[in-house]
This record gives sequence, structure tokens and C-alpha cells, in this order.
Amino acid sequence: MKNIMMTGLAAALIISAGCTANQAKDCAPANEMKGESKHLCADSVLNGIHDAEAARKKAASVGGEWRDTGKFILKAQTMVEKGECGAAAKMARKAYQEGVLGYEQAMSQQKLTMPGYFKF
Repeated sequence: MKNIMMTGLAAALIISAGCTANQAKDCAPANEMKGESKHLCADSVLNGIHDAEAARKKAASVGGEWRDTGKFILKAQTMVEKGECGAAAKMARKAYQEGVLGYEQAMSQQKLTMPGYFKF
């Protein structure tokens, strides 16, 4: 049983290492990129940033915006300008997740009531 678990763990690590290595590739700085590659990198990341901004606004509309979400969006935009598309995509995804979680948290706590043992 222990051997099977170790083999499975090793396989998972190898697969995840390969996937992360492929995602970590950054684009060249924007001034060095040419033609379509410049637009493909920036456009896909900018779509992610747009989604993150929409999620942040949705969370803010119900009072659930988290503290760092806006900072992550700004960092992602700065990274795109520098041509760091992989890092920018990761930051945009993090901001998007915070926006979604902030909205869910605020909605789940709207009908929060105090348990009976807290009432005096």
C-alpha cells in the first residue's frame, strides 16, 4: 500500500512540474515582441485582468471586496506592460479568485444569525 501511494505521489509531482514549467514561460518585453505574438500574450492576460476586475466589482457591490484584490489587478497590469505574461496571468487569476470568494463570503454571511447560546 505504501509503495502504491509513493508511486502515485511521484507521478503527480512529475506531471505537475511539467505543467508548471510550461506555464512559467513569459513573453518578451512588449517593445521586443512582434506581430501576433505580442497581441496573443497581452490579449489573453488582459482578458483575465478584465474578468478579475469584474469579479472585484461584483464583490464590492455586496460589501465583500477583499483588501488586496485591487493591488493584485494593478500588479498584473504592470507585469503585462513589462512583458511578463506568465506572472501577470497568475496574478490576474489570484485576483479573480479573491473576487469570487469575496462575493461568496459576503452572500453567505448576509443571513447570519447569532446562535442561542450567545444570547443572554
